[in-house]
Amino acid sequence: MTRRIGPTCRFGIRPRPAESASAGAVSPCRGRAGRRRASGRPRRRPSAGPALALGVVLVVAGCATVPGADLAGTRWQAVRIAGVDAAPQVESMLTFEAGSAINGSGGCNAFRGEVLFGPDDALSVERIAGTQRACPEPAMEQELRFLRALTDVDRYARANGMLVLYDTDGAPVLRMRRAGPNAGA
Repeated sequence: MTRRIGPTCRFGIRPRPAESASAGAVSPCRGRAGRRRASGRPRRRPSAGPALALGVVLVVAGCATVPGADLAGTRWQAVRIAGVDAAPQVESMLTFEAGSAINGSGGCNAFRGEVLFGPDDALSVERIAGTQRACPEPAMEQELRFLRALTDVDRYARANGMLVLYDTDGAPVLRMRRAGPNAGA
């Protein structure tokens, strides 16, 4: 419903004073909403129907293949980091939260970050921030390798309950096993 103010203006636009209207002006309203075509008919706003229908189709089609959806809500423990087996007494963990957030522990300090998914299992980790406690070895050395490997990740693959993160050269930089209450899923 259009709200009218005065005889011809819409959307709360105030009419121009009569003396400032030019001889060629058909409408006394300010702004584009009140202008008329040369034919004298008011301008029509385009219908949102086709655009809305296209938007619904794109959203429904996009929901079928949301990149990274299979990782949301999962927790992983590092088994191998940059070609070296993880120390058994140090837990380097990575949790994929809903959306694009990640968190975990490098084995000593907690961290948070953002993960971006793309087509063909592309994945990049950005904006990593964490606490900065000093810890005894081998926790500190493993944590540095773990966080460095996270920043090198370019894509991922899941197979046999394992998550493998690869760098841009296609080399595996992190091999992780499922951890947490539903580790077998």
